[in-house]
Amino acid sequence: MDYLLTNKGGLVPRFDSGKCIAKISEAWEGLSLKLIPAEEIPMRPRARVWLPKVTWDSSKILECLKLQNPDIHTDEWSVIRIEKADTNLCLILAITEESSAELERQVSSSSLVSGMQKSKSAN
Repeated sequence: MDYLLTNKGGLVPRFDSGKCIAKISEAWEGLSLKLIPAEEIPMRPRARVWLPKVTWDSSKILECLKLQNPDIHTDEWSVIRIEKADTNLCLILAITEESSAELERQVSSSSLVSGMQKSKSAN
């Protein structure tokens, strides 16, 4: 970092991920890797869940969500991030397309617990 700041007109070290992928691909017979732009990587739907502050690990929280929501397919859900506040936790979950549709149906039919807001899709 200091080098960059003191040699502003000089050569800038760069990382060529293409060369790295080519070398890694040669490490195993039959392995084929390809770089693609991040925009082309399929993203799973996400859900945001607010909970009272608990000291459980993410697997225990997911287990409770599964037990409390037997009509929603939660088997493939995973915790992306836990945001801790003074009084609560906010979980960012990777969910499936199927459970996303199930949640949308329940929100639109008002069969979920009051206080839930209809999710907004990012454009």
